[in-house]
Amino acid sequence: MKRCSYCGKEYADAMNVCPADGSPLQSTEQTASPKSPVSANVATRDEISPEEKQLWERMNFRQFAILMIRLQAVWLLFDAAMQIPYILRYTLQLSDAHSYSVAAIKHDIFWVFLRLIL
Repeated sequence: MKRCSYCGKEYADAMNVCPADGSPLQSTEQTASPKSPVSANVATRDEISPEEKQLWERMNFRQFAILMIRLQAVWLLFDAAMQIPYILRYTLQLSDAHSYSVAAIKHDIFWVFLRLIL
């Protein structure tokens, strides 16, 4: 049997290319290679599951970039949620501006914008 290196489906030995995605098929025969005890120990400790390995082998640059953008979006939403109490405090202080000097108001506005930017 031969296995597709992209989708993981198995096909007969007579086929050389996956009909689903056009990737070359690889033989499923496992050739045993002698390993040193150190490399065998490291391989078992750091080895990932076959499902995770297949995921990372199938992922192209575009999919990886989309994953990174989604992680950044989640981070920005989390950060915005964490900033809400601070921004509310600053805006409430600005609403009581009659007790502040112009310099203090400018200082508070600076910190509000700095928090929004960062």
